[in-house]
Amino acid sequence: MKRRKLLLGLGTASATGAAAFGTGAFSAIEAERQISVNTAGDASAFLQLLPADHKSLSEGDRSPNGAYAQLVNGQLTLDFSAANDGVSGEGLNQDSTTVAREVFLVGNQGTQEVEIAITPGEESAGTLVFPQKDVLLAILPDGGTVGEPVSLDVGEKQRFSVIATVGTDVEEPPIDDTITFLAEATSQ
Repeated sequence: MKRRKLLLGLGTASATGAAAFGTGAFSAIEAERQISVNTAGDASAFLQLLPADHKSLSEGDRSPNGAYAQLVNGQLTLDFSAANDGVSGEGLNQDSTTVAREVFLVGNQGTQEVEIAITPGEESAGTLVFPQKDVLLAILPDGGTVGEPVSLDVGEKQRFSVIATVGTDVEEPPIDDTITFLAEATSQ
């Protein structure tokens, strides 16, 4: 009888230990898997940034103001200066406001709807202010307003315009800075 109790006790302890610690448990695993990541220029990336006169656009979708935007080393650059060979002028007029409609496009080539914002800073929300240079530069979606983000479905493109207000005492070059495009998924 004592032998049965001993065996029963050992069996119960073994079952309890297996339940507590599990069977086939592990502390670490190392497993190699394949990953493929490519980088792409702005014209073919998931967030597409494209001059509005780009050759990939159909003739009817092109805008002559796309000459103010260029792909330099694969990245979109806005150029309203004498260095831009695509235009014959040398810059923006002093003491004026210049409006260039449909300069570039932002396209969603990803897998879900995104909201596009242009920064620096939430306060500026699409308006870049350079007070030390007496220049106000606004980048806004065609048909939209400054400060409102733009939602793009998969495959959708949005044209953007540039508005620049320049004061009277601006020396060359008035702006040599960067802007940031932020695309954030609208649903997780």
